[in-house]
Amino acid sequence: MRVDAALTRRMLLALAPIPLLPNLPAVASRPVSDARFSLLLPDGFAISKRTATAGTIFVAGDFPRAAVVSVAAWPISELLEEEARLKTLPGLPAVVPPSVPAVLTSFADVQSVLGGSTDGLTRALLRRRDRDQSAGALASALISAELAAERLSWSTTTELSVANPDELEKQRGIRALIRRTRCVSVLGSVPVAGGGRAPAIVSCFASALESDMAALGPALEAAVQSFSLAVPAAA
Repeated sequence: MRVDAALTRRMLLALAPIPLLPNLPAVASRPVSDARFSLLLPDGFAISKRTATAGTIFVAGDFPRAAVVSVAAWPISELLEEEARLKTLPGLPAVVPPSVPAVLTSFADVQSVLGGSTDGLTRALLRRRDRDQSAGALASALISAELAAERLSWSTTTELSVANPDELEKQRGIRALIRRTRCVSVLGSVPVAGGGRAPAIVSCFASALESDMAALGPALEAAVQSFSLAVPAAA
């Protein structure tokens, strides 16, 4: 069970009564270090225990507010296979995914086989993110993407399903739920069966409802900007 997606959907879609919380500014000042990465976590965020070595490997959040900071590690071979499946049309031979380059040291190497450009690569990552978070039920919109110094910074918005807009307006004064997400992606690696490591794209996501971004946005942005791998990508 994905704690960030499951709790968010249960809380938002069921529209159970939500107590109004003080609109206090969050501060990203809690250092989090693990053998794979480090970042500054906003004050008050609870960490959910994770043991996975690929996929979603870290989740922390202010869950009553549906604000989450997470880290995902996606093997590049899996991303290539998933994109190939999406391009396969019914009744036609399956699209064969390209092989992962023997030498992969930069995002330019990744773009050559996945996406072809910064925009194409980011959209491939966004499709994977949506599949992880909602099994494809939600489609996020890419707002921006910038690649600099081997860090891919991007942002998205996602309109969440609302069962009863009238009830939502009574509770929170809004009729739509929009989730805003900031992300940074870097090249890294994940362990593979039998030993060794495989190249992967490791991403840090920070998201909250648009209505909470005035209070939470600066700390979430600081968390994303502080993210770094604890080991070199080639390790």
